[in-house]
Amino acid sequence: MFFSSNFSVEINECKENRTLCGQNAWCLNTIGNYSCSCKTGFRSSSGQEIFMDGQSSCAEIDECKENRTLCGQNAWCLNTIGNYSCSCKTGFRSSSGQEIFMDGQSSCADFDECAQNPWLCGPNAQCTNTVGSYTCSCNPGLFPNTGLEWTLNQTRCEDLTKIQDGKTCNINTGTSSNLTSSSAWFCFITNFNSANIISGYQLQVSTLILWFL
Repeated sequence: MFFSSNFSVEINECKENRTLCGQNAWCLNTIGNYSCSCKTGFRSSSGQEIFMDGQSSCAEIDECKENRTLCGQNAWCLNTIGNYSCSCKTGFRSSSGQEIFMDGQSSCADFDECAQNPWLCGPNAQCTNTVGSYTCSCNPGLFPNTGLEWTLNQTRCEDLTKIQDGKTCNINTGTSSNLTSSSAWFCFITNFNSANIISGYQLQVSTLILWFL
């Protein structure tokens, strides 16, 4: 707009009123006027890309919600104010080496934890890579001393004579809810291999294959 007396001076509405277009919007001064437009990552409530004061407001866009595949497979998408970020899920690695990236900058591929750390499962155990994770299993004839739950850096593969604590087997092996103690685990193996519960160590365990997450 112009102010006129003996001469005309163009008024910069954007400069004179910093909040003219509202939050999250750009104000563009033009000759004799101005215009508003939403910043990147925001959307006009009226649908107008160009608007004037009072005609619209700019709301934040949730890019992750609007595009579920924005970050690609095996990646997390995190919405931020006016933007978003991508990061690989556990067990996957960014192809570009960037921990935080945008769409098209990187992809997330499975990496072999077992190859990276051959001793991951400890001695007398085998590590098997899976998509996004890995599994541990004891070598033939050995069993985890922690029972059905494999605990990293705690579980050891041992023979049954070391695991068994001398107690008489008298548990119901039809359920696995209580197979966390060494004695219960020993009883489970015993019952699995023999119809009769015995107190000795003559066990046929070579046919039993167990995998633990």
